[in-house]
Amino acid sequence: MIDYSVYEFKPKEKAGYIALAAGIVITAAILCYDSIFYAVLLCPFVPVFIKKKRKTLIEERKWKLNLQFGECIECIASSLETGYSVENAISEAYGDMKLSFGEDEPIMREMETIIRAVMNSISVEEAFSALAKRSGVEDIRSFSDIFSTAKRTGGNIIRIIRTTSNIIHTRVEM
Repeated sequence: MIDYSVYEFKPKEKAGYIALAAGIVITAAILCYDSIFYAVLLCPFVPVFIKKKRKTLIEERKWKLNLQFGECIECIASSLETGYSVENAISEAYGDMKLSFGEDEPIMREMETIIRAVMNSISVEEAFSALAKRSGVEDIRSFSDIFSTAKRTGGNIIRIIRTTSNIIHTRVEM
C-alpha cells in the first residue's frame, strides 16, 4: 500500500533532478556573477530544489488520485443505480475503470485493496477510511466520513455519492 505523503525517487529520477538543479545553479552563477566559481557557493540550493521537487510530486500524485477517485465513485454510483449492492458495485466499477485507466494507476491499486479488504470481511466503510488515511486527500476523507454515516443511518447512498463526485469535479476544475 502506498503512503501518499511520502515520495521516494528512483535512482535515475533523482540523478536527473540533481543534474537539473546543478545546471540551474551553474547557469545562475554564470548569468549573475559571470563566473562558474560562484556555482560552488550556490550548491546548497541543490538539496532545496530536490526537497521542493519531492513536495511538488507528492501534491501531483494526490491531485491525480483525487481526480481518479471522483471517476471511481461515479462508476460506483452507476453500478448502484442498476441494482448492485455496494460491495458488488465496487467490483463492477473496478472492471469498468480497468478499461479506461489500466491496472497501473493509483486508483486501480486502491480499488484492488478495497475489494480484497471486503473479501476478507472488512467493511466497505473501513476500507474507504483506510484509503482516506493513506491518501491524506481531503475529498476522500470527507467522502469516507459521509459514506460511513450514510451507510449506518440508511441515507440515500447513490445521491450522496453523486453529490460528492460533483463536488470533487468542481474543485478540480477550479
